[in-house]
Amino acid sequence: MFKHIKSYATRIFHRASDTFHVSMIDIDDIQISVTDPKPEDVPNDVPKDVPKDVPKPEDVPKPNDVPKDVPKPNDVPKPEDVPKPEDVPKPEDVPKPEDVPKPEDPQKDPVTRQETNSKKRIFANPLTLATKLFAYAASETEVIQKWNAINNASDVFSCMAALIGMIQQLCFFSHAHRRTLRLYDVCIDDIVKCIQKARRRPRMMIDTDDINLHDPNHLCAAHIKMKKIIGLFHIQKFIVRVEHAFDNSQIASERYVVSQLINHGHAVGIDSQHHVVVPVCIQMNAIDQIPPSERTIFHHISYSIQPMAFNTQTIDVWYRHNRPSNATTLHLCWQMAKAIVHLHQCDIVHGDIKPANTLVSKVLHRTGLTDSDSGSGSASGSDSEHGSGSGSYPILYVIDYGMSGPHATSEGTGGTKPYCAPETGNGSNKNKKYTESYHWIKNHKEYDMWSFGLLFFTMFALGKCSSHAKEYPSDFFDESGYITDVEFAKISNEPVRALFRRTLCPVETRITALDFMKEIDEIYSNLTR
Repeated sequence: MFKHIKSYATRIFHRASDTFHVSMIDIDDIQISVTDPKPEDVPNDVPKDVPKDVPKPEDVPKPNDVPKDVPKPNDVPKPEDVPKPEDVPKPEDVPKPEDVPKPEDPQKDPVTRQETNSKKRIFANPLTLATKLFAYAASETEVIQKWNAINNASDVFSCMAALIGMIQQLCFFSHAHRRTLRLYDVCIDDIVKCIQKARRRPRMMIDTDDINLHDPNHLCAAHIKMKKIIGLFHIQKFIVRVEHAFDNSQIASERYVVSQLINHGHAVGIDSQHHVVVPVCIQMNAIDQIPPSERTIFHHISYSIQPMAFNTQTIDVWYRHNRPSNATTLHLCWQMAKAIVHLHQCDIVHGDIKPANTLVSKVLHRTGLTDSDSGSGSASGSDSEHGSGSGSYPILYVIDYGMSGPHATSEGTGGTKPYCAPETGNGSNKNKKYTESYHWIKNHKEYDMWSFGLLFFTMFALGKCSSHAKEYPSDFFDESGYITDVEFAKISNEPVRALFRRTLCPVETRITALDFMKEIDEIYSNLTR
């Protein structure tokens, strides 16, 4: 379907240090041939190897058809007609190239320019990319051969096209090189509900006649197959999240995040400037592109594709291996503050700030805190600029937007224990026994600030990055779920201690991400002078 892709590597996926920065994708870069004749349309008696420029028999000149314009012997110029040397123009008389009139530029014609500007350019953003790229293949063998043919190619766009085909035709989930990162809970009752929903929606044309709801063997086989499909996977350059379309809340949350970033003019993928990694392709209800005769309950999925951030570790693993200085920890703290500012300014509440959703590069980069970065919505500021306290530091990325949504309207849990704020009802306290259950509440930006503050406060106060409530001292939280004064006293730097007091406090007086970033920029500058 797609013949070739023009300048894709430089315009769409800019690869640097094994990362990808993805902006909106211009469909004009994709050449689609719709006029090529089908094999059955070519006459059988016409050889396929005949060149297009071979003249027809009737066009070959006959011997009697001598051209009339052939010069006769009498027309040969006489010697006196031959120009003399003095008549040959001198070099200075030859017009210079700049003096030769140039052909008229059609772009300067106002009518032509108006027609050119009126031509509407079609863009495919990550929300429609899968629909543009997917073409149903008649057999699974064809899908797999296409993936095997380009899975080692440097053209990421072609890899994504093949990967989309693998996912939507379910070949991806039996691929040997697919690595499962996380499987979501799926029980047999979920299979029954999915089948019942599909049967109540005949317009979806999903064939479920081969599944007997009263046969345990049928249900068990469907359950095993569905468990292999629903989850989080890694293959080559990509992270793939798959959910069933009847329960795709996490994909819907990711779709909202990508939509908001695009609406605010920001790139998706690996955004090193704002320290976030978001999906580059999201497809809801992929079954719409499957022929009705081939649809099964397993084709009714939603999925997202995110570029892999290579040479990174989760922040708890990175902290345990590197034991960073306070200056490095402050710099990472500032980077996460910048990421949260970026999200909050786009009306995105992350909803699940924790070590597992925070990546840190294992390779040091030349970075620095700059005044321009501390401003709101600065698009030109970059960590690579030389500002206060510039040096070589790791890069931090915030990932996983499966619990994200708009402020005060979307629902969530306020994070993962123990990083939930006390006001969510899911926080930790001295007298509360730890449980795995959660209360669902409205998402608020203040909850992100608590989770973020607790994550880095633990590093400064306890000298470690904790991932579980049991890793905290028994007297770390008080009866209301707030941090005790004894723990704050463990931070010797007064400005840092005061900043975290304003972050890990009641929601009414909690600091915003933008104010936090400005203050920690000043603290970092004073520390590194």
